[in-house]
Amino acid sequence: MGYCISLREANFHIKKSNVPQVLKAIHNLATQTNKGSGCSGSTPSFSWVNTDELVECKTIEDAFSVWRWDLTRLNKTGSVEDISFNGEKLGDDKILFDAVAPFVKPGSYLEIEGEDGCIWRWIFDGQTCTEQSMYRDWEDYRGMIERILTCKNALPMLLGLHPELDAKIEKALKPRKRSSTS
Repeated sequence: MGYCISLREANFHIKKSNVPQVLKAIHNLATQTNKGSGCSGSTPSFSWVNTDELVECKTIEDAFSVWRWDLTRLNKTGSVEDISFNGEKLGDDKILFDAVAPFVKPGSYLEIEGEDGCIWRWIFDGQTCTEQSMYRDWEDYRGMIERILTCKNALPMLLGLHPELDAKIEKALKPRKRSSTS
């Protein structure tokens, strides 16, 4: 079993000067793992990661490959400029990206789609890697919805897109009672 994922889009960068720290952070993960299956207390057991092989890695390309991720470096600068996923199922990948997050260029992200259509991003701010869902967190859609609700002619065409939006559209389409002053 497992949860199949695919990488939809990536904007992933690591400066050459951060490469040694990234490799060290990944090696440190190998010493924090439980060699058996499952977790023992707070010690993770990484899915699909051969920690013996991970400890032997001499390059970040090799270390990421053990985690089922392929890196592309620019020959001129030595910086990481791209990433791709060569696995099939979600493992403990977020643990990897949490470990390397302080060394990833702020604004980098990985957009992932799960087998059930869920889409999320792992977004890097230069210190941490946060997970954000596409629907709720990628942008401030509330302001956009309020502007759409002012376009009365277009509203009926939008019904059925999403239950929360439907309720707002129906409310916007209802005629407002005018108060009478005597």
